[in-house]
Amino acid sequence: MRSMNILIVSQMRTDSPTGVSTYYLSLRDEYVKMGHFVHIITPQQTPIFLRALLRVFRWVVSIINTDFNKLYVSEFGYFVSTYYAVRKVRKMKNWDIIHGQDPSSSCAARLSLKKKVPVVATCHFNDNPVEERKLAYQLSPRQIKRVTKWFKYLFSKIDNFIFVSEYQYHQSTHLLKPGINWRVIQNGVPFHEKKNIESDPACFTIINVGTLEDRKNQIFLIKAASCLAKKGLSFKIFLLGDGPLRAAWQKEVLKEGLGDRIIFKGHIKEVIDTMQVSQLYVHVSKNESSSSVCILEAFSIGLPVVAIANGAISEYFPKSGSGLRNRRCAASRSPLGNW
Repeated sequence: MRSMNILIVSQMRTDSPTGVSTYYLSLRDEYVKMGHFVHIITPQQTPIFLRALLRVFRWVVSIINTDFNKLYVSEFGYFVSTYYAVRKVRKMKNWDIIHGQDPSSSCAARLSLKKKVPVVATCHFNDNPVEERKLAYQLSPRQIKRVTKWFKYLFSKIDNFIFVSEYQYHQSTHLLKPGINWRVIQNGVPFHEKKNIESDPACFTIINVGTLEDRKNQIFLIKAASCLAKKGLSFKIFLLGDGPLRAAWQKEVLKEGLGDRIIFKGHIKEVIDTMQVSQLYVHVSKNESSSSVCILEAFSIGLPVVAIANGAISEYFPKSGSGLRNRRCAASRSPLGNW
């Protein structure tokens, strides 16, 4: 395969503690190892004058403080930011491919380059983007129709899609135009040295990774820990991640008398290191469009996993028995050879 000039675009900043940024940064590293040139565009590259204008725009719209206005400002800001950030680099290289990490940045980049450049969009949303916004904002049926129309427009400008699960694809089919190219390529992680699991540790250690928010459902794990403590079991639970509900859940932990058993570690980069000294990974999200990268990382070192079968989680487990259903999902995530 010849060397290619690849433009990766995303709404998520490179320093964002999310699976999206982790995905495309790893993807960049893989592309570079293959001999390709890669440049990443996020809102961090938005021209300074435009950032100032968008701040003024957000302030003006915030005067009429409705959820739909907040959504409008968010969608408009991301699209315009990507469009003008890409304009700054459109003559840097003769771009061979745009690899977007969401429909908005993918579409904005394509329009900004003003020439026919193949676009591949990897979808990281849960269910589909309309449903995500319906849950996040108090939208009326009329507003939902407008949001649906917007995303149908964005999707219509993209010809190649990567969905990270069968579940995600089927939840999004009503937004897709006929005849698009699509593949399901599940998330991947590199393999790590296999963990030697202690059969009878002095203190059983459980780990959970994710943003501390309602969807990730760590409150379920806190309630389960309360039941385990009442049975007199010796254990510790490490919650890796931060988020809007951290204070509320720390308060709940103290209320349950679990302050010495549930440890809030915040956002850390050494997830594998923590897994290496744990006996179990538990994933309790209410919904996932794909398997959490952390589930795959646990698989990659042989750490046992307990997960609630919501969304696409079950696609990574066999229908009976235990273990990884398809070991290929822990391999390379590069799609360059799959089109």
